[in-house]
Amino acid sequence: SSWCRDERHPYYVHYASTRKVLGFAESEQRRREAAAIAQFEDTDDLLDMPQVPKIRIVRISDLCVSYKPWNFVPIVTNTIQSMVFRYQNMAEQLLEESKFLETIVLRPGDLVDEPRNVNTTTLQVDSSGVVPSPARVGRADVASMAVAATLFQTDLKGTKGKGKKSSIIYENLHNGEQIPPFHYTLGMRWASQDLQPYPPQGQKSDGLSDAQQCMNQVLKVERRKGKRKTRMEWKNIDDPIAVKLSQHLRRRTKALKPYGICVAIPSYFILGLMFTTMARTIIPYIPGAHRLTPFASRLRNMIATILMRHMPQNIAVPRQIRFLANLFSALPMAKRVAPTSYISL
Repeated sequence: SSWCRDERHPYYVHYASTRKVLGFAESEQRRREAAAIAQFEDTDDLLDMPQVPKIRIVRISDLCVSYKPWNFVPIVTNTIQSMVFRYQNMAEQLLEESKFLETIVLRPGDLVDEPRNVNTTTLQVDSSGVVPSPARVGRADVASMAVAATLFQTDLKGTKGKGKKSSIIYENLHNGEQIPPFHYTLGMRWASQDLQPYPPQGQKSDGLSDAQQCMNQVLKVERRKGKRKTRMEWKNIDDPIAVKLSQHLRRRTKALKPYGICVAIPSYFILGLMFTTMARTIIPYIPGAHRLTPFASRLRNMIATILMRHMPQNIAVPRQIRFLANLFSALPMAKRVAPTSYISL
């Protein structure tokens, strides 16, 4: 991209590289499926139609992606590190929207080099992608979890059977379609009351002894969720309102988080305070600067009006953003006084 030449920028490290790898992998997966279907396109027995194993991508992300974008840690980190969580969120969304590949995103907490004490500490993994804070975890456990997420076998036996559901699956296979892939997002941390020199985080019973057991537990939970989702889809298959509602909720879930505005508001607010402080020092020494005071006052009133009066009151606005707007509106206004006196902005 021409707007940034630094290859170490989070845009390239997290988003552009993921998009490139995903494009290559999807092309290879489509080639494999087309080759397998071509061998059976003249076969009448649909039971012989193969299920081509999906290519799987495992990405190690960051637990902070699960935080609200207006929390303190994402705001500070995004400001200092060029919106790193925004591009990580965009990379996760790319993987989740893939229709050809199996994807697993690991969200570890704060990484530590010390090995885990297996006698007092367990490994906690949650398929919602969120674990409570604090959330420290060892690098070795993250690597073990990535290996476990890569090596487990996907169940491809769901294409055989009898009944209405099986006939629909066979029809999809006859049209060259495959079973849709899964997309998992896993949050992980250590769980123990004895993590010296670190503070305790959870109970030992919250986790399991190793990464393989955690992965098996995640698969059981996700299979139960899949079965419930399938039953709900079959109940609502003839209800257009329920279908539209589920599609609307799915679009809202996949929407990008507003990292940009949550970083811009405090950043510009701090810049405004810095400008005010500089103005207090410089304006008294500028000849004729008192004539600019009314224009500065109008600009301040306009910004306050935009922040307060045009901010919708009937929607949920983060309290941090509304607090900044109230604080900005409380700044002292500049007033026009005698030419020999000056009041700061």
